[in-house]
Amino acid sequence: ALGTASLRHAARQAHPLLDFRLMRHPTFAVTVLAGSLSRLTIDAVPYLVPLMLQVGFGLTAFHAGMLMLAFALGNLGMKAFTTRILERFGFRATAVVNATLGVLFVLLAGAMVPATPAAVLLLVLLGCGVTRSMQYTLLATLGYADIGDPEKGAASTLLSVNQQACIGLAVAFGALMLRLAAALRGGQPTDGAFVPADFHYAFMIVAVPLALSIPRYLRMDRAAGAALRAAS
Repeated sequence: ALGTASLRHAARQAHPLLDFRLMRHPTFAVTVLAGSLSRLTIDAVPYLVPLMLQVGFGLTAFHAGMLMLAFALGNLGMKAFTTRILERFGFRATAVVNATLGVLFVLLAGAMVPATPAAVLLLVLLGCGVTRSMQYTLLATLGYADIGDPEKGAASTLLSVNQQACIGLAVAFGALMLRLAAALRGGQPTDGAFVPADFHYAFMIVAVPLALSIPRYLRMDRAAGAALRAAS
């Protein structure tokens, strides 16, 4: 009820704190709606993976951190290629392919077991980092594709609030799915005694929001973000 009242109030203001009228722009709407689904998955992974490595696999914090370096390197290293990829393939194709790969790598991360070779762990985590970085950059850029200068301030505010809310929701979502997986096997994870199978199911469920975003990306105009590509 409070949310509905807030939306109605904002619609009557010339300069609301959160201007939802920006949703009339197709690319902005995709960034907020499909982007929120994407972030539920890609922001839950950095929470679940270290927990799985330490609690599920029994690794020390040091060894888990060393493995997570692959995730960080993927995140950072991909930044050097995102602009060229977007210029070459466009936003629609990149969003669809990257989201599909993202789902695959999240499922692979969930399929890992304590006996998985370190090289495989590193490759999967690298892939998770690469796809997360690409999706973040794509969404951050696409959100402004159809936004004129007078609306950029309002767009920046709404996108920032959306992103921060999604980060918190993603961590909560990942934690809830992990506890749900433990409860379904009859466990009592009050002491943090999760088993690898709990993480397998948690990752499978966590991958769903990103998978659900793919049809929305497919409905994007093939020319979406063309002005940004031309400007670059």
